Amino acid sequence: MSGVIGRMPGGRRVSPGRRWFAPAVGRKRTKKWRMPRPGSRPHRGILGVLVALILLILAGAAGCLRPIANSGAVSAAAPTGVAEVSGGDIDVTTFARCAGGDDTAGLKAALAAVGPGQTLVIPAGVTCRHSSVLSLTTSGVHLAGPGTLLATDERASGVWIDADNVILDGGLTLKMAGTTRRWNAYEQMKLRLVNGRDNIIVRNVTIDGSAGAGVFVGSVGHFLLDHVTVLNTRGDGIHMTNGSHDGIVDHATVKGSGDDGIAVVSYRSNQLPCHDIQVRSPVVEANSWGRGISVVGGDRITYSDVSVDSSSAAAVYIAQERSYKTYGVSNVRVLGGRLVHSNTNSDIDHGAVLVYASESGLGVKDVTISDLESFHHQWRSAQELFQQHRRRLFGERVDGGRPRSRGSMTDRDPRIAVPGKRRLPVSRSRECRPRCAAGRRRGSGGGCRRTARRSCGPPPG
Repeated sequence: MSGVIGRMPGGRRVSPGRRWFAPAVGRKRTKKWRMPRPGSRPHRGILGVLVALILLILAGAAGCLRPIANSGAVSAAAPTGVAEVSGGDIDVTTFARCAGGDDTAGLKAALAAVGPGQTLVIPAGVTCRHSSVLSLTTSGVHLAGPGTLLATDERASGVWIDADNVILDGGLTLKMAGTTRRWNAYEQMKLRLVNGRDNIIVRNVTIDGSAGAGVFVGSVGHFLLDHVTVLNTRGDGIHMTNGSHDGIVDHATVKGSGDDGIAVVSYRSNQLPCHDIQVRSPVVEANSWGRGISVVGGDRITYSDVSVDSSSAAAVYIAQERSYKTYGVSNVRVLGGRLVHSNTNSDIDHGAVLVYASESGLGVKDVTISDLESFHHQWRSAQELFQQHRRRLFGERVDGGRPRSRGSMTDRDPRIAVPGKRRLPVSRSRECRPRCAAGRRRGSGGGCRRTARRSCGPPPG
């Protein structure tokens, strides 16, 4: 850099011994960077940036420890025996091994951990065993299959839904390992919808074996049983009682029940009778005791498009019973269907359809039965029953139109006692049928009951 001695710009003289250097043209003077003084404004800004960076680093490290959303992972910080879960599907094997041992403790922990909006899944091929009652008590949860919950002790084999707005579906199977007799306590009902609950959906679920009823619905409102299959129960297949109301049973299948296939029962010990229940397209087959479908006390109950095959007693039973102290029956509809091999138990004389009341003050009224076909049934002798109860039965109608077969239900059907119908059925036992088919008349012997010397065929038109 070159300089001159003389006057500085502005006319100031340079002191002796000092030089003033004029900067070269076109070159810029640069400042050397110095650390800001503590407390200055730049100093405070830098410290803020450093603090923010440190906080971001710490926050990222903490986020790595959190469970991944929708994965059902267990938090590493959770204490032993208590799992913290976040929304989404939760695999039951997170809590229970389900490898052949008793999984009761793990299953209870899983049911306690699942929260509203979450789904507890029993995966395909997984069987979890429990030796005591399992109870789901959190509202708004979802329990799904297609795995299996297997009860190993018939005395405490139930699964209870004790919460509102619960869904069971996904091909879930509730299974009973084995039973020795019929039990009657709540603990033995395979699937119990607990008293006072509301808005429960059971869809595509299988009940395989039960020490009591397969599905027990007691004092529950606005429920849906959709495509539920019930197999091999000691009690009723599906039992609705204790004032249950506003429910739908859609396309249920019951096979091998130990009592009624599908039953609506209202005891006078209950505050109210069952009411406003629809049973659509039920299939009931081969129950070892009891009736196919029944209403024993209830109001505004409708069965439609029914299929009952090989019922032990009546295929359709509408009744008020003194022995069980039930309410009366009113506004009951049985609308269309097919009854085959009804009343297979020869010790019970019900026929295909039985409408019955045993107390005068609590009768059966406003019952409509229409468009039922019935084949290969045991005909019943209704003379005594009709004479005994004709004053207690009123308002029934049996409709059907043109018969479609010899066994079709018409307004003069001989298998149902209806007030106002003078024509009564002529009894025939099943042993007579081969002779009828061969065109022979019944003799005095042969084990057939006497029928006023008529042939053992159906009564005249």
